[in-house]
Amino acid sequence: AAFAGDVVHVPPIPFVVHPPAGPRVRWIGALLFPVLDSDGRLLEVVCLHEDLTERRAAEQALRESQNLLESITHSVEEGIFRSIPSGQFTFVNDAYLRLFGYHSLAELNAIPRERLYARPADRARLLQLLTTHGGFRNEEIEFRRRDGSTFWALMSTHGHRDTESGAIAWIDGVITDVTERRRSEQAIRDLNTRLEERVEERTRELAEANERLQREIRERQHRERVQLAMWQISEAVHDARDLDQFYARIHEIIASLMPARNFYLLLRDQETGIDHVVYW
Repeated sequence: AAFAGDVVHVPPIPFVVHPPAGPRVRWIGALLFPVLDSDGRLLEVVCLHEDLTERRAAEQALRESQNLLESITHSVEEGIFRSIPSGQFTFVNDAYLRLFGYHSLAELNAIPRERLYARPADRARLLQLLTTHGGFRNEEIEFRRRDGSTFWALMSTHGHRDTESGAIAWIDGVITDVTERRRSEQAIRDLNTRLEERVEERTRELAEANERLQREIRERQHRERVQLAMWQISEAVHDARDLDQFYARIHEIIASLMPARNFYLLLRDQETGIDHVVYW
């Protein structure tokens, strides 16, 4: 083709070279182009060789790095995204699409960003944090899926600024679904609440039972003291030498049944209805 007047690019092919350190493979490419005279007749074909070994190695390393990055970003459970300040996504991984229930980046970019939030005011607040601090970490946000259902996630972002203007050029972010964690925490809180209520109820039941028991004990003890007092009074009737001794003994027995000491004994005349103090 070069002899027909065309410029020909020959892709690199391996050559084995033998430097003092030992044989090595070098990838050599070539460029062939014709040299024509003033009448357009071919004079010669020039062949330029270029050692592309380092560039080929760099390209291979870049491909491997890209494959590794793609494998990681599309294998993790966290949603990973990159967007520009206007809100358009330039990249989202598979987990991000699954979290929100969308099928492609184009479908995601076709909706207003506010629709991804259960409360659009959250997005405004996060944008303010991004503008002021250049990013944020572990903000717990309730998001909205394509079907209208919601889920809770931790969101972290970092804004990359333009080196000249200082304005944010793009944003990288990660979203981690914490819905199940929140459900578990709520279940634990509900269980603790029920346990606390049950403990309070049981404590109240025990306190009431104890109060009934104490009341029964006091009543039984009072009955026993009354019975003892009646027995002591009957004894005093037989043992007293005179009324003064009898009244004194009655006063002493009754005092054991009541806390007051300053009381007195009265006798009422059945005919006149007049009370007479007989002991104090």
